[in-house]
Amino acid sequence: MEHEYGPTYAALPQVREYVQYYLTDTVSDGAEEPIDAIVRISFDSQSAMREALATPEYQRAHELRGAIMREASTGIHSAVLDRQVQLV
Repeated sequence: MEHEYGPTYAALPQVREYVQYYLTDTVSDGAEEPIDAIVRISFDSQSAMREALATPEYQRAHELRGAIMREASTGIHSAVLDRQVQLV
């Protein structure tokens, strides 16, 4: 993820920010394996995101993702940031 998947996304000109967070999932019910990483990808607009998703480079990243992500009952968990409050 750190050496192939991430750099493939980060190289897309439409990507404003790409951050990988490696973590320890301390709340697990044992039904599925814990989460060990999350990624934040930022674009300047929805149209920039759509443009990036239509590129061959994105398709390569998508294929790489299949090799590093395990199947979960909810699939890949995507979220959209509605609001950010940064205090410091």
